This record gives sequence, C-alpha cells and structure tokens, in this order.
Amino acid sequence: YLSGGVYIGGTGLASYLDSYEEGNWTPSFANGSGIVYTHQTGRYTKVGRFVCIYFDINWSSGSNIEGGILGCPFTVLNGRMWSVGSLFHNGSLTYQTGRNECCTYINNNTDLITISSLGSGILPTGPNYDSVGGIHGTISFMTA
Repeated sequence: YLSGGVYIGGTGLASYLDSYEEGNWTPSFANGSGIVYTHQTGRYTKVGRFVCIYFDINWSSGSNIEGGILGCPFTVLNGRMWSVGSLFHNGSLTYQTGRNECCTYINNNTDLITISSLGSGILPTGPNYDSVGGIHGTISFMTA
C-alpha cells in the first residue's frame, strides 16, 4: 500500500503512482455438482488501475461443471472491451464440434471470469469439463 503515492521517473502527474497491491484470492467454479477441489489458488498484482490475476484450480470429482470462475477480487472497468487472457488445461476440457481452442475473459463491469471455446466462423461457447482435471490462467485488465 502506498500511503500518499510516489513519483517514479519524474515529478509530473504521468509519473505519479498512487496504488500498488499484491494479494491472494480463492477461485471456484460458478456452477457444478459435487465438485471436490484439490487445489484452489489465485494471486493478483494491481498497479494503479491495471490488474493482472492468476488462477489455478484442480478438482478430483464433479459433474455439470460450467459457467465461469468466481472470486476475482476486482471488477473490469465499465465502458471498456472485455479483457482477454490465457488458459491452460491438462486435457480436462473438451470442445464442441468445430471448436479447437479456449480463451478467458471478463466482461465489462463484472468480476466473473468466462471460459469460452472458439472456432472459425461460429459463436463461442463454454467447453465441456471432465469430472477430474485442472486449469490455470492469467488475465490482465483495467479496474475502476
């Protein structure tokens, strides 16, 4: 926490940093039945209004897992395009016909991390989650 702020590389307003924060959060799936988490880690760094989050989730059982990931400690700035991040999985996601990759993003004015599977010329949709698996990813965005 920077009480009163600090000037970095000059004394003008563009060089003034009034906020720096690091912390932890607990990611979890928005929807699902009988999910047994074996690992739930979330970390973030916030510099001014710029936020970078990391999440890592592993589960040993569950069904009907869908939706997105809850627990993001910040809301994306309203009026901006949603923020895109990266997602990695250990083979625990399968894609619907015509889709072959995933992306993560957070829509305007929300803190829900959405995971979508993509394909050429078709609308994105959520992937299918296996009953056992793991995912981790990062997203960067601006907050209010």
